[in-house]
Amino acid sequence: MKMIHSATRPLVLTLLLTLIAPAVASAQDADTLDLRPMWTEGQTSRYRITQTELTIQQITGLTDAVESTVNLEAELTWTVTKASADGGGTAVMSLDKIWMKVTDPSGNSVEEDGRSGNEATASLRTWINAITNAPLTVSVESDGSIARVEGYRAIQSKAGEAGDNLDERYFREVAMDLAVLVGGQADARLGKAWTVDHDTSHRMGEIHFETTYKPTAVESIAGIDVVMIDRNSKMRFTPDLSDLPADAPKLNVRTVEASQSGQVLYDTSRHEIVGGHGEQTLALEISFTVGGRNITRTSREVTSSQIIRISEQ
Repeated sequence: MKMIHSATRPLVLTLLLTLIAPAVASAQDADTLDLRPMWTEGQTSRYRITQTELTIQQITGLTDAVESTVNLEAELTWTVTKASADGGGTAVMSLDKIWMKVTDPSGNSVEEDGRSGNEATASLRTWINAITNAPLTVSVESDGSIARVEGYRAIQSKAGEAGDNLDERYFREVAMDLAVLVGGQADARLGKAWTVDHDTSHRMGEIHFETTYKPTAVESIAGIDVVMIDRNSKMRFTPDLSDLPADAPKLNVRTVEASQSGQVLYDTSRHEIVGGHGEQTLALEISFTVGGRNITRTSREVTSSQIIRISEQ
């Protein structure tokens, strides 16, 4: 693990405590908050992302529930190359390193960071090596929304078959979780919420998010004024069964639970995200008939994630 720069270590430790502990400070009175990406050219931040996805599956009445887990750690760099006077501009986003650990229902685990040489993780290694150290150009609007991402086609080419889903939308979603606060306005106030809609792909279809952001407090952390922003999403899952064989049984997919909640910490001095955490749950019930017998399979995915700025200049 790369050593954290000494000047930022106290802030990182304080933020970690803030992210894992219940909020004890009440919302403070504040004047208008400018939550736009008012950046400076050359402004650079590095982030660490940790994520755990737990999947629990079961065929009702036939099998016991089985669990599989994917753990991911990644470090990314965000560098502003052009800053617009009214907010936003252009930035270069680079994934510096990725580590993954995959644990199957039997409890067997494999790890990959792009250097293992393990044949069992060859496709994953190809994906990691294609996506890391490949700078992408991100255009950001004045409200923090992502206008476009360029440079991903070279990554797709390097990834081969493993890069089918590494399209512009994929990297737009990665960018949305970094320095930007989507929907941030110049006249934001505590308690005044706004909503952002976006879609994301899922291995069984697509998810539509209606996400509400609500600033709740301004607190001083290691001498920096940080806005605490609650982030909660309504989710709507739409299955895509177009890849099923023509003779496959008809599937009925029902959403049992779909929710996302978390918090964003916004640095008012640099107009960027300094940290955040969230949890997303998607539970599906898939039923079909085989040989006159009705079968129901349940799948529950719980994804916990955290992002924190580890250095800045």
